[in-house]
Amino acid sequence: MIRLRPTLTTLALLALTGPVAAQERLFKNFSEVQVTGAVTTAASAQSHALIITNSDYSHPGITDLPVTANDAQAVRRLFTGMGYPETNIALIENAPKEDLKRAIFDFTARLDTESTVVIYYSGHGISFQGDSRNYIVPVDLDPEVTGGAKQLRERMFKDRAVNFNDDVLGTIKLAGPKGVVVFYDACRNSPVAGDDATKAVGTEASFVPAKIQGTAMFYSARAGETSLAALDGEADANLSVYTRVLVSKLAENPTMRLSDLHAVVQSDVSRLARERAGGHRQQPVFEDELDYSRSDHNEFCLATVDVDGTARCTGRDEILRADLGVSVQPVAITDTGAVPGTAGVVAGGKADTERLYWDSVKDSDDPREVQSYLDLYPQGFFAPIARLRIGKMAEAAAAEQAARDQTAAEAAFWNSVKDMDDAEMVRLYIRQYPDGQFRPLAEARIAQLETAAVSAQQAAAVQAYSAAQSTDTQAAYQTYLMQHPAGEFASAARQHLSRMQALYQPSWCRGAAALNATERAICDNYELGRLDQQLNEAFVTARARGRTDNADQAGWRTGQRDACGANPACVAQVTAARVAWLQNAGFAAPQVPSSRYPACARADGPWQVQGVSTGDWLNVRASGSGSAKAVGALAFNDTGVTVHGCQNDGWCRISHGCVTGWAFGQYLGRGGTRQAATFTGSYHVTDHPMTEMLNVRAGPGTDFAVVGELAPDATAVEVGDCQKVKGWKLRWCTVRHASGAAGWAYGQYLANQWGQKPQ
Repeated sequence: MIRLRPTLTTLALLALTGPVAAQERLFKNFSEVQVTGAVTTAASAQSHALIITNSDYSHPGITDLPVTANDAQAVRRLFTGMGYPETNIALIENAPKEDLKRAIFDFTARLDTESTVVIYYSGHGISFQGDSRNYIVPVDLDPEVTGGAKQLRERMFKDRAVNFNDDVLGTIKLAGPKGVVVFYDACRNSPVAGDDATKAVGTEASFVPAKIQGTAMFYSARAGETSLAALDGEADANLSVYTRVLVSKLAENPTMRLSDLHAVVQSDVSRLARERAGGHRQQPVFEDELDYSRSDHNEFCLATVDVDGTARCTGRDEILRADLGVSVQPVAITDTGAVPGTAGVVAGGKADTERLYWDSVKDSDDPREVQSYLDLYPQGFFAPIARLRIGKMAEAAAAEQAARDQTAAEAAFWNSVKDMDDAEMVRLYIRQYPDGQFRPLAEARIAQLETAAVSAQQAAAVQAYSAAQSTDTQAAYQTYLMQHPAGEFASAARQHLSRMQALYQPSWCRGAAALNATERAICDNYELGRLDQQLNEAFVTARARGRTDNADQAGWRTGQRDACGANPACVAQVTAARVAWLQNAGFAAPQVPSSRYPACARADGPWQVQGVSTGDWLNVRASGSGSAKAVGALAFNDTGVTVHGCQNDGWCRISHGCVTGWAFGQYLGRGGTRQAATFTGSYHVTDHPMTEMLNVRAGPGTDFAVVGELAPDATAVEVGDCQKVKGWKLRWCTVRHASGAAGWAYGQYLANQWGQKPQ
C-alpha cells in the first residue's frame, strides 16, 4: 500500500545479479504475474487492498465482462507479491448491491489510523452530467428506467447503482487511514446502451474527474473515452489493457512513486490504444489529493524498499540492486554496457536530498511551500520550474480574486429567482451565468418545476378520463380527447367511442335513404342511439299489448322528435319522455310473476374447482362413477363448493347452491378466489316475456333440471362464466342472484350494461 512510515530495518529483496534491462513484455494472463523488483515485504504489514470486480451481470441489457475477473486475480497476485498480508486483501466478486456495501463495511472494520488502503475496481462504471461522483454498476442493476423527466430518470438510475465516492470511499474514510489510492479501471458514461469491446455501459460522455481530499485517484480513461478490454489481434490476452500495463510496471518496480507510476502507465496505455486498437484514444488520468504531511519523507508509493535503514520509494527509471545494497541503479542499459545514472539523482547525496525536497513541494497549492525550495536551492536543478510554478499560482490567485469579485452579483441574481415557480425565470440565471456555481441547483429546480407541471397535467388527464367513465357520455369522452389528444388514455377513449358507436348506431343510419337533421344527430351520437334502441324495445312491447300502433309512433316521430332538428339535448329529452310513456304512463305495468322455487343454499364452502379448462365445465353426477348420469355442472372457476366426503376411488359427494351429487376429487381444491373469465360481470334479464320467469337449471342445457327462476326484469345478475353448448346459438352462463336463484341460464336472455349478450 502507500508507504508512509519507514519503521523497518530488515531488507527483503529479490536477488538481482547485475544491471537489469527494462521489462518490455506485458503480462497476458494473471497466472504470469510475478513481482521481480526489490521490495521490503515486511514493511507492508499495515497495507490493505480492496479489490472489487463485476464481470457477470444479471440483466441482458448490460454486457458481461469476463476479462475483469482475470484483472482482479492479476491485481491480487501483484499485491501478494508486494508483501501485503493475505488477511489484508479483500476480493469482492460479482456481489449484488447490498452484499457489496456490506462487504465494504466489513473491510473498513479492519482498518485504523495507521492503515493505508489501495482500492481497485474493474467493471462497468458510469457518471452523469453535472455530477462529479463516480458510480459502480452492480451485477444486479436493472438499467431499464422509463417515464418522467431526464433528471428523475437519472435519480432512479443512481439509486440502483453504488455511489463510489460515498458508499466506498466515504465508508473507508471513516476509519481515518493515512492515505487511499484508487485504481478505477472502468469507463464513466451516462447509461446509454453500447456493445463495443469496452467497459462502458454507455456512449454519452459526462465524466468530471473527482478530486477527493486524502486520496490519489488513477482513472483508466479521460472524460468521454472508453477503457479497452482488449487489443486487436491478441486473442490469447486475458487481461484488460490498463490492468496489463499497471501490473507489469509494478511487478518490475513495485516501489515506484505514484506520480512516476502514472507517467509510465499513461504513456504505454495511450500508445497501445493508438497503435494496436485502430487509433483508439485512451489516456489515463491521475488526481493526487494525498496529504503529504502524513508521510515521513514526502513521497508516496504502494510499497517501499529499505535503503541504509530508511524505507523509501524509487523513480520511474530506478530499481534497487540487492548486491549493491544502498545504490539506486537505472533500468536501461547503454550500448557499451555502462549503467548511466538518473539525471540529478545520486543515492544518499545532496542531489538526491534536493529531489526529495522538490517532490514534497512541487504539487503544493501554497506558493510559500514552493518558495521554500527556492530559498534552500536558489540555483537548484528544479529552480526554473519552481519559479514558473509560483508565477502560475500567482496568476491563478489573481483569477480567483476576480471570480470572487463577481460572486456577490451572481449570488444575488440566483437568490432572486431560485424560489420562483416559473421555469423560464430560473433559466434566465443559466443564460446569464452558463458556467455559474449555482447551475446544478438551477437545473435541479427546473427539472422539479417541469416534473411538477407534467404531474399536474397527468393528474388533470386522469381526472377528465375518470369523469368520462363515470358519466359514460359522448360529450365527456370528446372533451377529454380535445384537452388531451395524446394523453395516456387517448387510445382507450377513441376505442370506446368507436365501440359504442358500432354498438348503438341504428341500422337505418347505414341505409341509402336520405336522413333529416334529427336522424343525423342520432347517428352521430351513441347516447341518442342507445335511447333510440330503448325506444324501439318499449314500442315493440307496448304494441304487442295493444297500447299503441305504427301510426301513433310515426306521428310522434314527425310531430315531436323531428321538431328538435339537430339539437341533441332536445332529441334526448323528448325520446326519454316517449320511452317513459310507453313503459309506464300509457298503460298499467304488467304483473310480474314470482318464482316457484325456493332459494338455493349459499355457496360458501371452502373448496373450488381446479384443473378444468376454461372452455369446459365439471359434471356433477348422480353417483360416484363416470358412467352415472350428469345431474348438474360446475363452472371451471366456481368457488364455495362444500365437500361432504370422498371415496377411495377419488369420487367426492359435494353440494353447491341447488346442485348436489358426486364430482371427481382431482378437480377440486381448497381456495376461495374466483378466477375472472371472459364474460364475468353484472348482467340483467332482457328480451324475455314479461309474464314468464326465466328458468335457471342445474347445468348448461335443457337436459338438466330447473332449480330456480329469474324475474323477466331482474337486474344485478352475477355471471361467473359462459360456455358454448352444442345445438345452441348463444352460450349458457352460470348465474347467481340476490333472490337465491343459482345455476345456469341461457345467454339469449342476458345482457351486460352495454346491452351485449354472451355470443
